[in-house]
Amino acid sequence: MRKTETIFWIISCEGHTDAWVNAPDWPQATVAAAEFWGVPWREVASRCECKRREKALKGVCPKCHRFFYGGAEICEPCQKQMAAEEQNLRQYLKNRYKHRAKRA
Repeated sequence: MRKTETIFWIISCEGHTDAWVNAPDWPQATVAAAEFWGVPWREVASRCECKRREKALKGVCPKCHRFFYGGAEICEPCQKQMAAEEQNLRQYLKNRYKHRAKRA
């Protein structure tokens, strides 16, 4: 049985922050990105773009390059920061839409 290596993908999509996900291939990476963004996969699948792809190193955060105890993932502080950035962007876009609606 061949062991699949974990690859980190940085995926961008209009209206969302970049998603840093680990997956063995592109289709699974887009599914993981949609889960991170909290949206149905069918809404973002065709708009996903790969910004960067690299082999994941166990115990090294690909975002901040700090060492940590854990698997081939992103460290907890970076995960929290990314979730907060996505939430802030959603709120900004929501408020911007409301502001435009009032002008009309």
